[in-house]
Order: sequence, then structure tokens, then C-alpha cells
Amino acid sequence: MKSWLSSSLLVAGLLLGAVAAACGGGDGGGGGELSLEQYFEQVDAIVAGLEQRTVVLGQALEESFDSEEEEIEAYRDNFTTVLPVYRDFGDDFDEMEPPAEVADAHGELVAGFASFLDGLETLIDQFAEVESASELSALLLDPDSELRSATGRFAAACLQLRSIADDNDIDVDLICAE
Repeated sequence: MKSWLSSSLLVAGLLLGAVAAACGGGDGGGGGELSLEQYFEQVDAIVAGLEQRTVVLGQALEESFDSEEEEIEAYRDNFTTVLPVYRDFGDDFDEMEPPAEVADAHGELVAGFASFLDGLETLIDQFAEVESASELSALLLDPDSELRSATGRFAAACLQLRSIADDNDIDVDLICAE
């Protein structure tokens, strides 16, 4: 359970950070459309910095818990903490004007991320009904969940971006769930 969840959060965090970086951090710097190389240079820079933040977010979920209630609370707190961070990233990349070569993949990433946020909000709401570790596991591992579906859509957009970078001999460290 922890590995799927941690990897989903890592993939989402890396993708969000990558796209946010391509926005120039949302500082309104302007200056016209980014070249494909500039886009992926910024992607690469933010992925390196965001990996550390994502690992820190998941660390609370890797420890041992004294009770099921403590474990449920840790998951709820983790998701609640990460939601506003992801919302900020979403705002940044939603306002971005990507280069034409990545516009479709970027658009799919934006749409996938919006679905991911919806799934995360739904999951947080569902924590109120969870009373045991088995219920927590069922909630997090539900193959039909909105969050799981959105994570798949998000990962597919990441793979598209990585393919575009590869096709253009651009070295970028996009970590996409496959």
C-alpha cells in the first residue's frame, strides 16, 4: 500500500514541479514563448529540487504507528498538507504557454492534474469514514478510485513529454510511472 501511494505522490509531485518550473515559477517574467530546450531545462531544474520535497512529504508515512488511528491520521494529515502545495503548482502550470511542440502533452498534463486534484480532495473527504487499517488500505488501493485513474492519466502525459524530449535529443529527468 505504501509503495503505490508513495510512488503516486512522487510522480505527481515531480510532474507538477516540472511543469511549474517550465512556467518560470509563476513570477510573471514573460518574455515570449519558451523554446523546447528552455522548457525542458526548467523542467530538469525543478525535478532535482522537488525530489527532496517529495521525499520529505512521504517520510511520515514510512514510520511505524502505535495504532490504526495514528496511521489513518498520518495519511489524512499527509494528503491534507500536500493538497495546497499541489494546488499552487496547478495554478502555475495552468497559466503557462508551452512551446508548440509540447502543447498537446502539456494540455493533457493540465487536465490530468485537475482530475488528480479532484481525486485527492475526494480521498481526503473519505478519510472521515475510515476506522481501521483494512478500510484505509481498501480506500488507498481501490483500482476504480478517481485518484488512481487520474494518476494514470497524469503518468501518460508525463510519458508523452519524455518522448518529445527523447525525440529531440534533450536530456531531462522526467520520472514517469510506467
